[in-house]
Amino acid sequence: MDSLLHGVLCRTFCIDDFSGKHPAINAKVKDLKDIIIRYSPQNNTWLLSNVLLDIINTEEDLNLHCRIEDELFIPAVKEAESRLKCTSDVNYRESIEENNSLPLLSDREKDVLICVAKGMSNKEIAEQLYVSVNTVSTHRRNISSKLDIHTSAGFVIYALAHKLVLLEDIK
Repeated sequence: MDSLLHGVLCRTFCIDDFSGKHPAINAKVKDLKDIIIRYSPQNNTWLLSNVLLDIINTEEDLNLHCRIEDELFIPAVKEAESRLKCTSDVNYRESIEENNSLPLLSDREKDVLICVAKGMSNKEIAEQLYVSVNTVSTHRRNISSKLDIHTSAGFVIYALAHKLVLLEDIK
């Protein structure tokens, strides 16, 4: 959607590709409930009841999420794609992955992000990168501002999602 708002279409992907593969959430959640019921310890019915209640509540949220995608998001993206195809100033990129790089962060900010994701303190990061603790703090503040991530846990998730660190590297 962000690319569409910036006038860029992908040659190998359109929203119809996404909407055609929309998963059947209900069947998967039912399978999960069946597995939990079948393999849960028989002596703790209170825990089983609580887990099943959480799954049922989550199932309602997932169904609502799917409805929002189907009724609002997908039609809006279809309309944006068709409007963009009709204009003369459309740009193309070859794949959806092409736009998933880290364009906002400098190399040093990426280094700091990796260290944070690995569980290092500001002092440890400063020693590793041969900079001051104040410089590390500044980089962390800039990363938070650029990515709109404000917790160390968020840094870890971002670093994992963008393959900057491996799960084994995290303390």
